[in-house]
Amino acid sequence: MTNASGMDRRRFLARLGGTAIAAGLGTQALAACGGSSSAGGAGGVGGTLNTLAWNTYVNPTVTAAFRRAKGVTVKNASLATNEEIFARMKAGGVGKTDLMTPNIAYVEQLVAAGLLEPLDTSKLPNLAGLLPAMTRAMKTSGSVGGKAYAVPVAWGYDAMVYNATRMKRAPTSWKDLLRPELKGRVLLPDGPITTFEIWPRVLGYDMATLTKQQLDETTEFVIKLKKTQVRTISGDSEDMATLLARGDVWVTGAGTWFGLPGLVAQKGGDEARSIIPKEGAATWVDTYVMGKDAPNRDTAYAFLNDLLDPTRQVELVKVSASGTVSADAVQKVPKANRDLYGYKGDIGSGNAPLNVFPPLDKGYTTPTDWNDAWARIAAA
Repeated sequence: MTNASGMDRRRFLARLGGTAIAAGLGTQALAACGGSSSAGGAGGVGGTLNTLAWNTYVNPTVTAAFRRAKGVTVKNASLATNEEIFARMKAGGVGKTDLMTPNIAYVEQLVAAGLLEPLDTSKLPNLAGLLPAMTRAMKTSGSVGGKAYAVPVAWGYDAMVYNATRMKRAPTSWKDLLRPELKGRVLLPDGPITTFEIWPRVLGYDMATLTKQQLDETTEFVIKLKKTQVRTISGDSEDMATLLARGDVWVTGAGTWFGLPGLVAQKGGDEARSIIPKEGAATWVDTYVMGKDAPNRDTAYAFLNDLLDPTRQVELVKVSASGTVSADAVQKVPKANRDLYGYKGDIGSGNAPLNVFPPLDKGYTTPTDWNDAWARIAAA
């Protein structure tokens, strides 16, 4: 599969803590998620926890207290895309991988591929402290056949980011990207999800029930946008931030991580701002799931439960710039984080619905269809 993740944010997450992890945890890229799992596999917490995760979610600062207290070594094979989970698990990761961190939109596909274990939620008492919206997301997109497979760990918005220094009129609609003065000034984020979580809605469709005809119509629209307005396609957060800070691009042309302006500010130069246009945006939720035949399950459950603790969630927010999933952590996260995400209302609905693929069994378009459509856009 080609890259179908919101890569502006995800490459940033993949980079965060990479050096520290290598130094502090002895992390190495595991061949096909290989490696051994010692004590704790059959009962008891300890030994080695094998993960296939965005580096941020195994950040040494966040996991230090758990590792010290439980005598656990975290061995992480760093993710760059959600699709790597399928490839690495099918290439020998089953039975060797304890935990993985996919976007919640991928859970149904991973279950259908036979790559996940259902979760025993009784071993995760801190689930009781989830934000109501995260509990709903876990019960809907994180569960299959009445069984829970995914635990929310972080969330945020994919929306529009624009250059507030260069744009004299702030955009209010996704269709504002068609303005003549934005010709050659639009940055199109890389990947199917970033594109099709936004543009079907602008054309009056629902990404969760997208038909082949609607997907084709959306694809042709984005191809026209690309040919007339787009300067470049990028999925690299550092690159996107640099282009915005220099004024090379003035606005992003599809779903973009809400926290990107903070990275732009670090570059100096122009100011960037995030907005949710009138047609809306999307909410992403990253999760932890357990690999099929995971060898160190007791340790995996203990690790997950610790990560859901409000104190640990505050630490995670500070290194990831994402939204917390813990209700008790909301008033403890930095004020800038509360201002950015609000934590009010029904997260993942309304004008920023939860990022999902259409159901696999309803005859709608599939992730493969989305990948093929994106390939057409990229090649146009």
